[in-house]
Amino acid sequence: MWTSDNTHMASSYRCGESSRILVIQTCPVTAKDTELTEHLDALLTETTAKPLLLGCRVRALAHELFSSDHTGVVGRLLAESCALELLAWAIGDRKGHNITTTCSIHPRDIAKIHRVRDKLLATLDAEHHLCDLARDVGMSTSTLKCKFTAVVGQPVFQFLRDKRLDRARDGLLYEGWTVSQAAFYVGYRHATNFATAFRRRFGTAPTSALRSPRVGAPPASY
Repeated sequence: MWTSDNTHMASSYRCGESSRILVIQTCPVTAKDTELTEHLDALLTETTAKPLLLGCRVRALAHELFSSDHTGVVGRLLAESCALELLAWAIGDRKGHNITTTCSIHPRDIAKIHRVRDKLLATLDAEHHLCDLARDVGMSTSTLKCKFTAVVGQPVFQFLRDKRLDRARDGLLYEGWTVSQAAFYVGYRHATNFATAFRRRFGTAPTSALRSPRVGAPPASY
């Protein structure tokens, strides 16, 4: 919810219940964007307190802020990015933009989605089936599809395809892979299908990476 500075909030819970509160502070006076300042002023003056609809993405952002183990500059940057996205959701909600998702998500399910994501990243060359991935984490296929998109930001197999192609490009650029090797190492059984997918993602043929090899370790993009 968003509130003005002098808002007093109180609540009581039955024995055994608990609550976690996430506070994100922002001041319209310090905002450099005029339009953003107007939105913040409107948020703080139109009502004393207004709840923010808890869709999948909002819950995921809050969970990330609560559970992040990053510190220092990395932790501050991650926290700021989450806070800015939550602010965008609040402004979009006030303006009537339908940006919330329809499914709810629990931190336990977020952990399950992370397990699926990590499995995909660790086995880019393997053949994956949605029913198997869902069974591994005790979800239905429809629930996995919905919550994976909400948490990760992409559908399951779009995420897998993009990470496969990112890995293949790095192999071509940094590790001396041939096009056939790159296709095989990331799970493509036919080089022509790999070349088509590569061109769609990067706008160029995989052979172009062979003509511009780079020195050094590949970036951690997967």
